[in-house]
Amino acid sequence: MMTNYELAIDEDGEPFDVPPQVAGWRVRRAADGRGRPAMLHGRGSGKGKPLIVRVNASHDELLAAAGPGKYRLDAVDEYRRKVDGFPWL
Repeated sequence: MMTNYELAIDEDGEPFDVPPQVAGWRVRRAADGRGRPAMLHGRGSGKGKPLIVRVNASHDELLAAAGPGKYRLDAVDEYRRKVDGFPWL
């Protein structure tokens, strides 16, 4: 069964269904202009690890965790591995 979440919006602003194996979103800050998006790292207990927010996180929770800006979100499974096969955000 696929589910729709607040952060599951593609680059065209269209919502998409998320497969059940997706557990969270790995957060990358989008580069201004050219270049690869930069990996963000967690704070507190997640310090030094890539920042991952829950799959059902809200926009406000993403803002609190990552600060203001434009982001690329990669879907990850429960083991923090990227899940392929659908749009990145």
